[in-house]
Amino acid sequence: MPEVDELNGLVSFNTPFPVPGYLEMTVNSYLVWQPGHATAVAFDIGTDCRPLLERVAVEQLNLEAVFLTHTHRDHVADYNALKKGAPEVAVYAPQREPFAGAYAVRGGDCYTFGLLKIQALATRGHSVGGTSYHVTGLKHPLVAVGDALFSCSQGGVPEEQYSKALEANRSQLFSLAKETLVLPGHGPKTTIAHEAKWNPFYTPL
Repeated sequence: MPEVDELNGLVSFNTPFPVPGYLEMTVNSYLVWQPGHATAVAFDIGTDCRPLLERVAVEQLNLEAVFLTHTHRDHVADYNALKKGAPEVAVYAPQREPFAGAYAVRGGDCYTFGLLKIQALATRGHSVGGTSYHVTGLKHPLVAVGDALFSCSQGGVPEEQYSKALEANRSQLFSLAKETLVLPGHGPKTTIAHEAKWNPFYTPL
């Protein structure tokens, strides 16, 4: 298991998404804000946005944006409830995966929300428009990767896209600072340093 320090201004949510043969399956979403400031953003929605919206209320935050890493059903399942609970929130989705009501995101796009700086990174492979989001403004940088990368594993990729997906992750993710906290769509949080050392898909043979 990766050794990951708790980070003030980051909360993860884990919601169930059982599928036949894998009833224990869950999906992650994340809430990020600069401590001492009200502006907050989220990454993915998951299957139940209630804990996220409750935390927004408890921390007295303004949820200004939700960034989707990709639009597979488990990551966007509770979209309608999110928009009902936070109707003013702006939603961003990969350009290659159009999503009703969302602004299109391209690799290289940059955004600023309060003191948070967010850069979109093209990490296609698991999905046609898979996008990761590099975030600075907290004690350590973060990258929300969706299903592009998991702790000591790799998101599922069609065979014909496999080598391109690995190369995209190498260039876009493994080039980030080693202390960057990795926020995957499933499983535990990790770091670039941990994956560079232990992930069998990327460590030298």
